[in-house]
Amino acid sequence: MEWVGLVTAPDETTAGMWCELLRNNDIPATPKLGGGSNYASVVLGPLVSSECWVMVHEDDVERAAAILRPIVEGPRRPHRPRGRR
Repeated sequence: MEWVGLVTAPDETTAGMWCELLRNNDIPATPKLGGGSNYASVVLGPLVSSECWVMVHEDDVERAAAILRPIVEGPRRPHRPRGRR
């Protein structure tokens, strides 16, 4: 079974939380740092991208996406143009 990148999280902490949510739903998941290495992130801090992939088995992509979609997309709000009522 091959690991694939499901979605990128803004940082390792968020990716870890999303992976934990998936594991709590019986979907194996692991974070994988996207930009620099962990060492570079510690040394250089915000200069290095801390973007992190949420990795899942390719057979679990659809189930995992269904679980994370509401979190990643956020709440949907109706768009109301300014000016006219």
